[in-house]
Amino acid sequence: MELDVHFLNLLFQLFSQGFIVTATVIFLLIAAVGIILAVKAHKRTTQTGIEGMLEARGLARTSVSDKGGLVFVHGEIWHAVSRTPIRKGQKVAVKGMKDMVLIVEETDHTIL
Repeated sequence: MELDVHFLNLLFQLFSQGFIVTATVIFLLIAAVGIILAVKAHKRTTQTGIEGMLEARGLARTSVSDKGGLVFVHGEIWHAVSRTPIRKGQKVAVKGMKDMVLIVEETDHTIL
């Protein structure tokens, strides 16, 4: 019988006002962090597909013209075309894509 009283006393102390307040505060902090991370993920720009390639920066691996050439963008070598000739080694910015061929322009911006 004495064990039951101690057990009930322990439960009462565990679920007293202090424990409930602490548990509520911890839950609210975890929920707030989760909401902040979700909002950040929602605001992040698209990283895949054509949306992820637009305005991406790279380097011309070969000369690029309206006939074609090779560029290095996002860690990959792509076939590319340009309205104006671009020399090998010049910085390029992706302006579009058609049939897995990048449409690029020369740029002075730093590579991201």
